[in-house]
Amino acid sequence: MWEHQINANAVKVSDHHLLVDLLEITCLFDDDQKVALSEDVFEEIKSELEEDEDSEEVTESGEADVSGADVESDEQDENSAPYRVGRSIDIYGLEQQINGRIKWFNNNYPFKFDSAEKILSLKKRLTRKHYTYIFLLFATNSRIFNQDATKRQLRNDFELFTGFIMHALIPSWAKVRMFGTARSDSAHGSSPMDFDSYAASTSGGLKGRVEALARDLRVVANSTGLTTRNVGDIGIDCIGFFPLDDPADARPVFFAQAGTTYSRDEMHKKIALISPRMMESYFPGTSLYSLMVSPVSFRTFSWEWPVPAIAAIPLLDRYRILRVLRPKFFRLTDSPINSITEIEEMFATS
Repeated sequence: MWEHQINANAVKVSDHHLLVDLLEITCLFDDDQKVALSEDVFEEIKSELEEDEDSEEVTESGEADVSGADVESDEQDENSAPYRVGRSIDIYGLEQQINGRIKWFNNNYPFKFDSAEKILSLKKRLTRKHYTYIFLLFATNSRIFNQDATKRQLRNDFELFTGFIMHALIPSWAKVRMFGTARSDSAHGSSPMDFDSYAASTSGGLKGRVEALARDLRVVANSTGLTTRNVGDIGIDCIGFFPLDDPADARPVFFAQAGTTYSRDEMHKKIALISPRMMESYFPGTSLYSLMVSPVSFRTFSWEWPVPAIAAIPLLDRYRILRVLRPKFFRLTDSPINSITEIEEMFATS
């Protein structure tokens, strides 16, 4: 299932978070489960790195460079190093990114780093939190896997995974329902934390799902022009709402979209799709809170966003996902997410 070919297609040399992802994946599939942080590791993928000299590049520190030429800061403190945009990989910047992950993910991080030898290695004892991190890592980089079925499963499973994230964000008595077309077919049977799905219980396709959700929210849907085929999701993958029985409007509703894209441009498009203004056009009379849920670790080494616009609405990325999940999720005997179960089985026998 996990046959893969690690490449950096569509990854810029300034995308330190994605390059470290590739380093972590290389480590996972290495026979000794360790990898050296060096130019040699990236030599095979280096020629595939995008070098768009006419576009604005964002460095690891979050500063934009528009020159399109090699950049070397005139003023550097002791914690900085020259940054060469589009020319060579900044090993120092990647080491900073790794150290940032070690600091912030802490016990949720499945790797350790020898700063003297510049060796990244997998920890000997892995926990459910570590396997969940690896699942998020794979979901971010599903493009590296050879089988289309693997890519689809990772996307499908991450969409289902948003239900558990929503469950962690709202009171236990509130309702969590899946709106997208992802299907749960766990090999281990139903989970005590499975959530109802509009796609599985509603007829009339996308139009029917929107109208069924509107009835649950006690509002009238604006479903004009929506297809009666069971495709699409109008930007909603998961809903959390309070089952209030009063007739007044302004009901609080939480909408979440699962965004597995690693492209900042595509992420901006997804964020615009789930904006409160867009959602209110379908469900007038509701007080909406929109969330973007992404397995990508977009952070700079200082744990800021690379560009402010990426968090135009509340964003739960890899770090925040692992922070907010309820302990119950990690204590289940079998993970309700197929991909996590298969990752556990793979590394339990490696």
